[in-house]
Amino acid sequence: MESGRGVRIGVYIRMIIAIIQARLASTRLPNKVLMEVVPGISMLEMVIRRVRLAIQTRRIIIVTPDIKIAYMSEYYNCACEVWHKSPNVLSEYLGAINRFHSMKYKDTIVGIVRI
Repeated sequence: MESGRGVRIGVYIRMIIAIIQARLASTRLPNKVLMEVVPGISMLEMVIRRVRLAIQTRRIIIVTPDIKIAYMSEYYNCACEVWHKSPNVLSEYLGAINRFHSMKYKDTIVGIVRI
């Protein structure tokens, strides 16, 4: 049975967990995440808005090595996982999932974008 917020499975509604990887360090375009793509709207805010419009998410998690982005995530009402420049991005995604989401639920987890 379909629901406006997800797919009902027994008494639990399956939801989507969206993960956005954002970082300030970029060799070609540093701080691009904070740049305004529309006057007054940063690239990060635009991605978050579009994710919310495109899919019904239970939670949006921002994975980042940057404290500045971590503070911004509170403003956008998103969970945030800060990592310390680990080269293994997959382990950082899994760490974020384990920290913010109980795996007893059968939610769908989607890595949205790396910005």
